[in-house]
Amino acid sequence: MQPLVLDPTRQMATDGRTLVVDYDDDLYSLRYDNPVWCNVSSNWPSKEVWAGEWLPAMERSISDAALVTCTTGYLANVLRQYSDNVVVLPNRLAAGLLASDPPLRRAATRPRVGWPGAATRPQDVSHA
Repeated sequence: MQPLVLDPTRQMATDGRTLVVDYDDDLYSLRYDNPVWCNVSSNWPSKEVWAGEWLPAMERSISDAALVTCTTGYLANVLRQYSDNVVVLPNRLAAGLLASDPPLRRAATRPRVGWPGAATRPQDVSHA
């Protein structure tokens, strides 16, 4: 008989690996008028699949994790429903950095890491 195949995070925890998960959006409070549900080319599941399959899978990965990181105290309180080890690591940029001119770069310098925003948080981009 074949062993039961677990979801990847559950399998990692079962294998004794240390699992750390990070969330920077409150995916439990996505409004139903959010653009991710309205875009026909979106790779997001239907609202029913989201609620019935994706959220429970997220809850399993959070509860299996040795550490859960997130970006706000509010989100930490949401995630603490599924884990006792949640820490806040803020990920915000000072507004002055968004308005500054980019530094001059030579062609062979290291790549720059940027922040594109996310469809789940349109208010982040609209306030930038």
